[in-house]
Amino acid sequence: TLLDIRRQRQMCIRDRLWRAAGSPAPATSAGYVDVAPGSWYAAAADWAAETGVATGYPGGTFRGDETIKRQAFVRMLYRQAGAPVPASLHPFTDILPGAWYEDAASWAAENAVVTGIGGEFQGGAAITRGQSVNSFNMAATLPG
Repeated sequence: TLLDIRRQRQMCIRDRLWRAAGSPAPATSAGYVDVAPGSWYAAAADWAAETGVATGYPGGTFRGDETIKRQAFVRMLYRQAGAPVPASLHPFTDILPGAWYEDAASWAAENAVVTGIGGEFQGGAAITRGQSVNSFNMAATLPG
């Protein structure tokens, strides 16, 4: 449900990606206008911007209270893995060629980080907490 994924952008980046990287201190602030310095996820948001794992939105916003779509979540995992070139194209019927997340979806599919839903990726759907945990755990088992 949507209740399960509120504030997920903040929590996903802080509790999964940033902590998995060892909670490194970012060298600089990303300067997001909607992230208060010292807030509980500020260092993680700055780290994500600094490493390119996640970027902000126009106007210098982070939008931490927004839900994460499946396409954005998989792209964050893909970037954290170093954005490796996928060996094959994803099997999903609903991703248009050249979509901004196509390589991430291909990488995720070939590494069983995502399996899709009825042959579709459903990238525009909000990712559930369970899906995000499963995908993160699968990505964490990959070498590198």
